[in-house]
Amino acid sequence: GSILNIIYLIILIATTLIGNVGNVLVIGAVVCDRKLRKEGNVFIVNLAIADLCVTSVVDPFSVAGVLVGHQWFLDRHVLCHAIGSICLVSCVCSLWSIAAISVNRFVLLCRQTLYRKIFTWRSAIHMSLGLWVVAILLDLPNFLDWSDHTYDMKTMACSYDRTASYSYTVFFITLFVTIPLFVVVYCNIKIYSFVLRSRIRDYASDPLTSKNRVLPGKREIRQEVKLAKTLFLIFLVFCVCWAPYALVCLIDRYDRISKDVYTVAILMAHSSSTLNSILYCATNKRFRDGYRLFLGKCL
Repeated sequence: GSILNIIYLIILIATTLIGNVGNVLVIGAVVCDRKLRKEGNVFIVNLAIADLCVTSVVDPFSVAGVLVGHQWFLDRHVLCHAIGSICLVSCVCSLWSIAAISVNRFVLLCRQTLYRKIFTWRSAIHMSLGLWVVAILLDLPNFLDWSDHTYDMKTMACSYDRTASYSYTVFFITLFVTIPLFVVVYCNIKIYSFVLRSRIRDYASDPLTSKNRVLPGKREIRQEVKLAKTLFLIFLVFCVCWAPYALVCLIDRYDRISKDVYTVAILMAHSSSTLNSILYCATNKRFRDGYRLFLGKCL
């Protein structure tokens, strides 16, 4: 147990530090770089804010839980309630933001005539705020006696009470994971079939120059396709990170699975909030340029 606690602490401290820096970089890049200042990237900023809530509030308190012991939180019920609520709301908003980004890219690439009607600066901000409202509504049952927040001894963090109501667990996992999952998969299948059709069309019209062009004369859309690929990768990472925790919560109705399994599952889940900003940097030149510009202004 103590070795697991030490590993848990080391990983959690690392993800906290990297996640805070990375998510601030994402927000700073979009604010500073004129090329990134688009209405569609409002959702990316929203995702970074949600992830920042996890890495700057939830994770440090999880570190504290290991260092000072669970009794400290059990004696501070209101604080644990608040942290559990922030954890749940920001994690929900994180995944729903990924779904919103996918819808935005789908409309931009596959329904171009509708894009300007649906996505303006104002509508993107309103939609982002709407995602926070949805996340808060999903957490509301924990204040209305359907379920509860508590210090979870197995994940060593303040979270929603897995053992309070199995029906809430099923309801929560369905709305938290399943619906956004279908939205993202649908949008990405449509985006890839669109890209494939465009390539075939492009090749048919001009086979000699088709190697150099993905979409006829639309460099802008080519950039958006690259970003769509990055975002799909982020979604896959989110699924890999959150699937173990979601499955363990659904399977373990009577709380019989060992602490070790829960500890690994929650570490994987929370690490997704750190990995997003790294993925932008690793896969998207536009974001790398934005990071450099923001860091240049800061330093």
